[in-house]
Amino acid sequence: MGNINQRRWFCFAFGLLAVLCVSGWAGPAHALNLLATPQANDRIAIIAPHPDDEVLATSGLIQQAVVVGAQVKVIYLTNGDHNQSNFRLYSRHHHITPIPSMLGLGEQRHNEALAAMQLLGLTADDLTFLGYPDWWTMRLWQDYWEEDEVLYDNATDSRNVPYQKNYSYQHPYRAEYVIEDLCKVLREFKPTWVFTTHPCDANSDHRAAANFVQLALLQLESEGLQPTLDFYIVHYPNWPVPLQYHPTVIMEPPPALQRDNDWLALPLTREQVERKYQATMTNATQVVNQQAFLTAFARANELFAMGRTPTIPLLPAQAELDWSKAIHLQAPAVLPAQSGYETNGVAVLPTAPPAIDLEAIDFLQQDDALIAQVEFKCQSNQHGNVRWYLFGYKQGTEFADLPKVQITILPDRRVQVVVDHEAVEDSGVTLTGGEPQMILRVPLKLLGGADIDHLFTAALAYLGATVTDDTAWHLLRFESTPKD
Repeated sequence: MGNINQRRWFCFAFGLLAVLCVSGWAGPAHALNLLATPQANDRIAIIAPHPDDEVLATSGLIQQAVVVGAQVKVIYLTNGDHNQSNFRLYSRHHHITPIPSMLGLGEQRHNEALAAMQLLGLTADDLTFLGYPDWWTMRLWQDYWEEDEVLYDNATDSRNVPYQKNYSYQHPYRAEYVIEDLCKVLREFKPTWVFTTHPCDANSDHRAAANFVQLALLQLESEGLQPTLDFYIVHYPNWPVPLQYHPTVIMEPPPALQRDNDWLALPLTREQVERKYQATMTNATQVVNQQAFLTAFARANELFAMGRTPTIPLLPAQAELDWSKAIHLQAPAVLPAQSGYETNGVAVLPTAPPAIDLEAIDFLQQDDALIAQVEFKCQSNQHGNVRWYLFGYKQGTEFADLPKVQITILPDRRVQVVVDHEAVEDSGVTLTGGEPQMILRVPLKLLGGADIDHLFTAALAYLGATVTDDTAWHLLRFESTPKD
């Protein structure tokens, strides 16, 4: 998805010294590369799951882009109309009676986003609101690809986008429409640089946005559109620290994600930080009980992670499985349900180990099969299920038409395979081993054929109906030539 090296430059570069001198930025406790500053010929698309995400993560980036004359387009996946407790508190605080419906909240957040972006130098023409259901976009991604399935949002009593001013007005709540709309907007704007939420963000809508955006960019590759992709993060346990507005404090990545070594910092001037704070405060429906959390993003820098697509190694047909060559996905130890709305915006880590601790999944490819090694631990003799999502992608084939596979490993080590919500008896999936490591072999034909080129995947551990751990969703690429 574009040449990421075109925008990466390192701490010893002369240009970096100039930036540090101008901004007064002292740097983080551990070394971070810097994000390239926007240029006049950049066309920057920022996809935000909710109004205010773009303010928290990219206000400084937007200001710097506007100053140099770069084009900026902000695309809102939802209107943020599901945070009912905040809206009730906001309505009481402002003596609004009777309390408006959740559609009223969506319209209010639309207006707050417009006010914030105008403070940063954008206009209404630079903003595109889709309006898909807040809090439900991961459900759309996981379960609503078939034509006869439309999600119902009880908060707005809607099955279609209800906002007349929105780009996606009256579009049904189905995943395919989200992708179609994203592709249309991006195709028209032709971005050179795309920003969206990190796949390991602890908010389910944020994780879904990462999936939808990466899928849209895959589909647009065949049209020659290959922008650089970077991620930003908003929700993660015990982060950011400290809370409250601290304009001279350096923002660092969440400790559990620092190992990725993919993080980039964008230093901000003091004036840019102050303007970011002002833009944050325009989100009155959110600031009413999350001010300490929201204003903590107005720091001396912004953070971004490089968008990478790891490649699953293809081993020779007769080779032994060498897991040292495998793609390794670590469980992030935080679940989407812990996104923080109930705790003033701050996600917190569980105080005790999960009953089913999903540690990691490693991937290899061999003999037209995907091979996965699942590492997990069961606490206190409790045994649960592990569910694995596998959505293959093939260039030139409609993603909605490709199989959406769920594989569940039961406590007795039986395997249940469901494809497009229907059980499959003779799937060809095999399971060997046991706790703490099991090996699954999945025929690629089950995912859409031996010629699929990408895979969206996630694994979740369950105890009963409760999710205890997960790996988040990841986009992987299949290798076409075997490794020696």
